[in-house]
Amino acid sequence: MNAAMPKVIRDIQVLRAIAITLAIFSHLSWLKIAWYSQLNKNFNPWVGVDLFFAISGFVIGRELLEMKSRNERKAAFFSAFWIKRVFRILPSAWFWATFALAATMAPYVFDGAGYLAGTLPEYGWMMLQIGNVHYAMCTPTCGGGSVFYTAYWSLGLEEQFYLVLPFVVWFSGRNTLVGILFGVIALQFFVGRPHDPPNALWYFRADALAWGVLIAIAANEANFQLPKQRIMYVIAGAILIAAMTVVPSTGLGMSTALVAVFAAGLVYIGSRNRNYFEAGRLSPIVQWLGARSFGLYLVHLPAIGLTHWIMTNPLAGAEPYDALSLLPLVIASALAGCAAEFNYRLLERPLRKVGRRIAQRIET
Repeated sequence: MNAAMPKVIRDIQVLRAIAITLAIFSHLSWLKIAWYSQLNKNFNPWVGVDLFFAISGFVIGRELLEMKSRNERKAAFFSAFWIKRVFRILPSAWFWATFALAATMAPYVFDGAGYLAGTLPEYGWMMLQIGNVHYAMCTPTCGGGSVFYTAYWSLGLEEQFYLVLPFVVWFSGRNTLVGILFGVIALQFFVGRPHDPPNALWYFRADALAWGVLIAIAANEANFQLPKQRIMYVIAGAILIAAMTVVPSTGLGMSTALVAVFAAGLVYIGSRNRNYFEAGRLSPIVQWLGARSFGLYLVHLPAIGLTHWIMTNPLAGAEPYDALSLLPLVIASALAGCAAEFNYRLLERPLRKVGRRIAQRIET
């Protein structure tokens, strides 16, 4: 087994920054920017979510393997892990879901009681972290709720993953665990999971998560290092990102499965902790994006929605804006950045520390 790796791997933070940039870009259509539709014809930025899944699989898989190696008590293993996840995820997710609900009640922003009536049930699904179940049940006719909750389906899938994976890790030997993970991948590989319009299986695509756990197993056991030629991995990373964003446009039935494979390739390179993806002078910005990627994922849709209202609502005194203008993008970026920083400093980081302290007491 390798020596313990650092809690924060800089290359993984770079990949988080790339993932959140892609995820945000996938929702810019709501700003009605003219150049976006042209750029988006053969570019599929929604794959940022699959990159997040692969990263989560690696990070959580690595954590569970380390916890299993130092815990002989089953109760300590499960409770310590779930305590950390609860404090890491739920406060921020619940806060911004409630913020979005409050926004729907603000005067002149949305179209009154009818809209709110559609939003309240959706709010309940998201607070329970089963948004993916909700969307799978109503697809492809989902409607009547808040666009602010669109991103919450992936949080639901990850939370369900966090509930199931500890049992699989604890009760399985290494070979059984690997077999189960490859089984999860194989069951989905040739199944059509189109993006537009999505089918129900779209909201349960767990193959990237499984790939991430397999990478964690490999990183935990491998006794070799990749060659040091950084340029090789920069080029490989660029090719993998390009392949991820383009392959869904090919019409291949297995394109979503291939996206997961390409995402796993990126995470495998990043998992070696060799700073292959170091961003030079842009590194502080990239690391900031990576560290706050969870908050940005939660707040970017409210920021985009509020920006659209500011720029278009005549009740607020707005004039129709030039679709070629970058102003809405600047406003949305500023709102999302400020909200993410607020979330990181006042919610995410302090409560994550609380969860870790409680988990440490449980394990000792």
